[in-house]
Amino acid sequence: MKKLSIAIIIIIFIIGIYLFVKKPSVQAPTMQTQDQIENPPILDQAIIDELMRNQDMPNIPNNEVFSNNVVNYTDNGFSASSLEIKAGENVQFVNQSNGGMWVASGPHPSHTAYPEFDAKKSIPSGGIYEFTFTKVGEWKYHNHSKAGAYGTIIVK
Repeated sequence: MKKLSIAIIIIIFIIGIYLFVKKPSVQAPTMQTQDQIENPPILDQAIIDELMRNQDMPNIPNNEVFSNNVVNYTDNGFSASSLEIKAGENVQFVNQSNGGMWVASGPHPSHTAYPEFDAKKSIPSGGIYEFTFTKVGEWKYHNHSKAGAYGTIIVK
């Protein structure tokens, strides 16, 4: 029994030494030279494009790319307040304000001028509402959550 206890202690001791010697090596951080700080490496455009495609993009369905027709909504209202597009083009309304944005056609509150042009809900800050305009005309719109903010989409 005494020999068994000594054997177990020796085995535990050997395992302890093995784990101590085997512990993962830690590499010391390297210092950047002044040249590396002032002249960082330039990434190839293909690498940048790949990184952009693979990054998470919240509030943008299926990581879709923005259209050329963008209206930003800020705490000061819509910008551009007037936008001219062709029938069949879409417009993205990007909420950059501190509150909600509910884009809807005029007149307020009925939205009857172009009933389909209505987010039907408030889009939170950072969110996007996208609409494809198929009807030719001059379409006034507003923020239903803050009716004093308005703009016009001209579809030709």
